[in-house]
Amino acid sequence: RAFFVAAAGLVLYLLAWRSVVGWFYVANAVVWAVLLLNLIAAVWNVRGLRVTRRLRAKATRDIFENDTVEIELEVSNAGLTPRFLFTMVELCPLSSPDREEKRFLVGAVPPRASVVARYSEQCYMRGKHSFGSVVLETSAPFGLFRARRRVHAPLDVLVYPEVFPSEGIRTPSVPAD
Repeated sequence: RAFFVAAAGLVLYLLAWRSVVGWFYVANAVVWAVLLLNLIAAVWNVRGLRVTRRLRAKATRDIFENDTVEIELEVSNAGLTPRFLFTMVELCPLSSPDREEKRFLVGAVPPRASVVARYSEQCYMRGKHSFGSVVLETSAPFGLFRARRRVHAPLDVLVYPEVFPSEGIRTPSVPAD
């Protein structure tokens, strides 16, 4: 899209240069200003954001296979200006491989404030799982350029094997001699 807008700006410039019509120059200036504004705003929109990740188990402190856990992603804006319309992409290692990617659209984060996104997930497999980075993406305000930033938010989770109740083993009584 940005190339088409830049091509339109170039065509408007050539028309203005050839015909010396004033509104062609104004339209050309507006097109290039929109391109520059979108490039700067998209990059600025994902800067100054921090992400923290927390894990909340439902019942006990230990997490077992097939337990449901709640994961919180808190996005904090340390800047003096609000941040608008960006997407958080999380790869959850606790879920099954076909449901691993989680996406959250954040409308706005006010200055010096935070927004929390929560989701629940069932632990798919036992073992030690490490959460990686959260990807912040935006193409605001006009959708011409896409800015992407990885924010490191580490978290290690140990999932124990599922415990099945058993009756116990009966041993035959042996007479004592």
